[in-house]
Amino acid sequence: MSGFTSSPRRGVSLRAPVLVVALLMTFLVGDFTFAQDESAPSSQPTPAAETVDGTAEITTPTTGLSAPISLELARSKLQGIEANTTLDAAQKARAADTYRQIVTELEAIKGVEAKRAEYAELISKTPDELKAANERLEQTDSPLTPPQTDEMSQDALDNNVSRLKLAQDEAQKQLEALKQESARRAARRLEITDAISAVNEARLTLQTPMPTTDTTDTGVEVREARALLHDVQLYSNQLQSLKLQEEQAYYEATASLLPKQIELMQRRVDRANEEVRIWTAAADAKRQAIAQQDKEAKESKAAAVPDELKKLADHNLRLAQRLEDLAEDIAKASSNIESTQQQLRTWKDQFERVQGLIDVQSGVSESVGGLLREQRTQLPNLLQLHATNASRQRKLYEIRSERFSTTEELLSMVPLDRRVEKEIQALAPSVSSSRLEELRGEVRTLLEEREKTLNDLRLNYDTLLANTSDLNIKEEELIRLVQRYTTFIDQRVLWIPSIPPLGWSDVKDLPAVIHSVPMGAEWSRLFHNVIDAFKHSLLVHLTLALLFVLMLVYRQTIIRRLQALGELASSRTCRNINTTIKAALWTFMLSALGPAVLLWISFIFAAVPSVVDPELAPTIALAARRSALVYWPISFWLHVVRRGGLAEDHFGWHEHILRLTRRQFSFCIPTLVPAAALFYFFQHSSNPHWQELLARLTLMFASVVVTQLLRRLMAPSQGIPHEFLAQNRDGWLYRLRYFWYGALVATPLTILLLSGAGYLYTAQRLSECLYTSTVYVSGIYLVWSLAMRWSLLNRRAIAIAQARERLAASSSDKAKSEGAISAAIAEQVDLVRVNEQTNRLLTSFAFMAAMFGIYLVWINVLPALERLNQVRLWPVSVTTAVVSEPTASGDAVTSDDSVSRIAMTTDLREDGWITLGNLASAVIILI
Repeated sequence: MSGFTSSPRRGVSLRAPVLVVALLMTFLVGDFTFAQDESAPSSQPTPAAETVDGTAEITTPTTGLSAPISLELARSKLQGIEANTTLDAAQKARAADTYRQIVTELEAIKGVEAKRAEYAELISKTPDELKAANERLEQTDSPLTPPQTDEMSQDALDNNVSRLKLAQDEAQKQLEALKQESARRAARRLEITDAISAVNEARLTLQTPMPTTDTTDTGVEVREARALLHDVQLYSNQLQSLKLQEEQAYYEATASLLPKQIELMQRRVDRANEEVRIWTAAADAKRQAIAQQDKEAKESKAAAVPDELKKLADHNLRLAQRLEDLAEDIAKASSNIESTQQQLRTWKDQFERVQGLIDVQSGVSESVGGLLREQRTQLPNLLQLHATNASRQRKLYEIRSERFSTTEELLSMVPLDRRVEKEIQALAPSVSSSRLEELRGEVRTLLEEREKTLNDLRLNYDTLLANTSDLNIKEEELIRLVQRYTTFIDQRVLWIPSIPPLGWSDVKDLPAVIHSVPMGAEWSRLFHNVIDAFKHSLLVHLTLALLFVLMLVYRQTIIRRLQALGELASSRTCRNINTTIKAALWTFMLSALGPAVLLWISFIFAAVPSVVDPELAPTIALAARRSALVYWPISFWLHVVRRGGLAEDHFGWHEHILRLTRRQFSFCIPTLVPAAALFYFFQHSSNPHWQELLARLTLMFASVVVTQLLRRLMAPSQGIPHEFLAQNRDGWLYRLRYFWYGALVATPLTILLLSGAGYLYTAQRLSECLYTSTVYVSGIYLVWSLAMRWSLLNRRAIAIAQARERLAASSSDKAKSEGAISAAIAEQVDLVRVNEQTNRLLTSFAFMAAMFGIYLVWINVLPALERLNQVRLWPVSVTTAVVSEPTASGDAVTSDDSVSRIAMTTDLREDGWITLGNLASAVIILI
């Protein structure tokens, strides 16, 4: 601007005096502003005072601050700098750039001032809103009464239900928005404290004296612009602090208002739900009544029509029956929607309540952990929910198909006169012309009734389709909620003790706890109850008993057949995979006898009425059922390794492995199966001493048995992997043999320690997942062995065929020369290479199937592993280069000529930790 630069033709230059005066004024204004800043804004808002009527009396921060320059004046100065032709190009660019930053800051300041005004207005309205909310809460809603549907048509009822559902959805959305706003404000109030601290730190940076710059390099316009920018930034910082304080004051003022608004909206949602329920029930009842009346009318009509029109009347009657069925389906869908919505609301409220409880306690306590474990068992079964949802999808497809066929039939009725003529022509060959004229009116009446029924069917299909779609949406929402809640529980509950740690007092109480186990009188009463339940299903139990007797009688026959199949499979002439498949089926039948007896016992005890025995019989039934699941895989593999079984004659196991496996598996059935039955019996009993002591000791005993089993079976030197490791000394399994062997043996010991430390629920979940994974992997191994056996037999058949071809080629008169024989051999398949590729492919498929199955088994436990990221091992620091940008809150400003206190690039150092989760991930990747 020309006013800032003296004319070169004057004799006296005013540049130096103007510079001195500008600097003095800058420091004076700065000191006054700093002093005012120290007194006016506070880092904490003024709390709201409660008045007598419960409303909040708000005191908001006030200030006499004013901007150093207006936005219009800053833009005018920027235009003056850009229009100035006397300035040096570099000075002009620097001054213009600084004024642009000033304009940007002032534009942002306008937004902050508008936000302050908005918060001030909201605070002023808060007392009236709070008073109005209190008055509405004191009011009682009028009770809802069933509507009078006699004078209302079905369409009017359906339209009213649709309108109420829209209002219900809108109220639910508003309630969710209020709850989200409550959570946002709670988080924002924590952020405001940190934001005020950051603003104060930025103010301290701005209040530090600016370093002196070389006046030979910058002109007075640039220095004046930078001083003005500094004042604008300081004002923006102070205004931002005041805005944050007013925002916090607003949240303090509405702290009691928002819960009341949520309560009012919840009442509105409940009333809307009740209205929808009442009107839906009324509409469904009227629809069913109309359909029933229509069916009765058509039954009477079908009985009264002439014989020539029986076919038309019967078809109308079938349509009326379908209409009645549709009305019933619509009522069922409405009932299912209501029950699903109730489940959804119940579990959503429970989820939010648990989340709030955990947030208040800053973690999961033992009492909350017990609550989560209980709710984990009460959550709807996800597999059943998915199956129900899949059936709902099929139902939607069926409804659409039936609606389409109904619409096609309805369109075939138009025009009605043509359809009447068509029916008359169909009757013409068997009816006289005079009789046809008599029947014409009856035909038209029947077709008109059919058209009306078809139209009602189409409308009912639309209603059923809409209800089923709504039900499908609600079920999918429930599935997502249950999945979130399950993941939430699994992330936290496994790390919380479920019972106190095992101590000396528990050992002293052991005799008394054992003495509390049911004795003679209770078992006698239970036995009589079981006999009574047995009599009620006598035919079923006698049939099952007969089957078990037959299996015992034919057991030796099955064993002999299994041995005969083994002898056939061990011969080198065997080329049929059916031999191995039959042996696998006979092995399955042999192994199923013991588990089937346990399942039968479970069925008998489960038949005892809960009124007669509410605790002991159901617990025994559960224990027998769970122990049968443990028994069957052990029994199956015990028969696999028997003499003449699958492992010896079909899969070619080494004799050393067979002897070792038979010897170790022989004591698993008399130890692990009773231990599993006792554990589930004590765990699911109502006696807390059984749960805390006897169930824990049973699981610890089973862990010791499994440890001994793994120690002998998986030993690298003399266990099952010995032969494989001896043949593959260059592989990573051999190099890491002591690592994975130690990990296998330590796994059941870890479960033992967890049980002793009080993490009984965690130990139970881990042991169940480990056992399921073992059973699944063993099943994959069985399928892989069958596939490898099939590959071996095919290779053997091809080798025999090739040998016969070579023999035929060598004995032929036309192939006497060696060249012809060599050519015939070269055309044959390379069996060694094909066998290697096939084995590699089968092994890859088996490995992928095993990994996928193990993932599905552990999918509910994996979220809990996030807790490993909270176990810190050692600290680390990461330095990041950050380029600063200008902001309206007083942050750093970047330009090509920034002063030393405003850096273009900042080295931001972030401190972190290497966690146990990082280490575990690295080990898994390394392996």
